[in-house]
Amino acid sequence: MIKAETPPPSTRAGVRVGPWELREVIGVGGMGEVWSATRGDGMYEGRAAVKLLRLAHDRSGIAGLLNARFAREGELLARLTHPHIAQLLDAGVTAEDTRYLVLEFVQGQRIDHWCDARRLSVKARLRLLLQVCEAGAFAHANLIVHRDL
Repeated sequence: MIKAETPPPSTRAGVRVGPWELREVIGVGGMGEVWSATRGDGMYEGRAAVKLLRLAHDRSGIAGLLNARFAREGELLARLTHPHIAQLLDAGVTAEDTRYLVLEFVQGQRIDHWCDARRLSVKARLRLLLQVCEAGAFAHANLIVHRDL
């Protein structure tokens, strides 16, 4: 059985992860959570997105594989520079042995909601989809597969 070593998201607001202070949950997935965060030391202005790996240890070894995959994700993201891919800003491991990645915060909403709100034509939607495909192709060329697209 895999054991979560971190508190539920609702109790983490205000907690520090490295130099980053967690503000609010902006996403939850199978492997972890994404929080909006800020730095209080003046080294980075504005918000960032902190991705926390939820699972740290288990007896079956699955968590070890997830930790390795998450660490590899950070290594690969550090090499990517593309206008449609959020930049990796920082990465580390908390005192509680929870891995984290800090990425550029991109304010937005789901692409289908954005398109619907603007009543975009099919042609305009396809132009947006091409930008998504360009970013995906760039990531694939750098040995990254995004499983959530």
